[in-house]
Amino acid sequence: MKPAPFSFVAPESLDEVVSALAEHGDDARILAGGQSLVPLMNLRLARPEVLVSINRCHELDYIRLADDRLVVGALVRQIDAETSPLVRAECPLLATALPHVGLPATRNRGTVCGSLAHCDPLAELPAVALALEAELVLTSAVGPVGECPLAEHALDRDAAVVLWEVSEEKVGLTWSP
Repeated sequence: MKPAPFSFVAPESLDEVVSALAEHGDDARILAGGQSLVPLMNLRLARPEVLVSINRCHELDYIRLADDRLVVGALVRQIDAETSPLVRAECPLLATALPHVGLPATRNRGTVCGSLAHCDPLAELPAVALALEAELVLTSAVGPVGECPLAEHALDRDAAVVLWEVSEEKVGLTWSP
């Protein structure tokens, strides 16, 4: 099946992304990797009138430590997180889980935050994020919305997930594979 017709915008900054979301409201959805959203659109379970691509928003493509937290930007591909020495060293649960998410072709396009924004159960990442007590950081056209624990995540359509964070006490979480 094919998706319903839609418009496409490709802003180049986070400010432009949140402005587009504010302008189009509930009719807009963010597109990064599309591995969660596009199948929903093809089945017509999601029918956004406007797709707002963040793929030109390079300021959202980073993995770093900040204030004793592992921070993953909204544009980080799953394969980049999977192969990141920083993720491997600081968050071994995420590094161990990522090779089991879909197929390599899916991980080459899919983003870590996209799976979380959609709470896609097929991506396995929401379960990992819940175990790590990860927080999503949201922003909107009027400024930062704040941090939102994934367990309480109800995405405001005017807000964009810009990153997810795992605190220092959780990045070293141990488990039995």
